[in-house]
Amino acid sequence: MLRPKIKLFLPAVLVLCGSAAVLNCQTSEKTGLSDRWLGRDKLSHFAVSLAAVGLANHWLEAESAEPPVRARNTAVVFSLSLGIVKELQDGAQKGNRFSFKDLAADILGAAAGIVLFTIN
Repeated sequence: MLRPKIKLFLPAVLVLCGSAAVLNCQTSEKTGLSDRWLGRDKLSHFAVSLAAVGLANHWLEAESAEPPVRARNTAVVFSLSLGIVKELQDGAQKGNRFSFKDLAADILGAAAGIVLFTIN
């Protein structure tokens, strides 16, 4: 059965890719560009949220023996909390701003994480 192997490998790959995208990413304020819906930072938000759901769900379900529904719900809350904290931090920085578009990308990434990693 391939599914358990994917549950372990895919989240790790996504975290690495998402981390690389975040490190490469520049905020729209710093580059002088507008906050576009399909900007590079939106892909970073999407990827990190997706990976956070996958990793948190796997850890909670496999390592902590949480029931699947509770693991999924906790993973989603964890992922979205990361996005909210990031946007609050952006809003507090001089020359930067809170972006609802970034939060939308976080929500879409978390939703994709639910589909990929928690629905059997």
